[in-house]
Amino acid sequence: MADAQQRVWKSADFALWRTVHMVHDLLNSRVPEYRVETFFPLVPGEVALAGGPIGCEAFRTAGDGSYVHSSGFVFGTGGLFR
Repeated sequence: MADAQQRVWKSADFALWRTVHMVHDLLNSRVPEYRVETFFPLVPGEVALAGGPIGCEAFRTAGDGSYVHSSGFVFGTGGLFR
């Protein structure tokens, strides 16, 4: 296939390639050479083997915090069901 166009490597290809190297190192009782960047410090000798996107969830009140009192009247009749 001399005329076949070479496919461009994508992030999934690089992830698989790195995984193969990490598993090979671990099976041979070696610390993996590849390092994953982290947003937090690692202890000397500690190795991060995986990484991914992170998100911080924040639960806040809806609105701007102002309160408007509106009066209402409710009237009902009837018995309670058991």
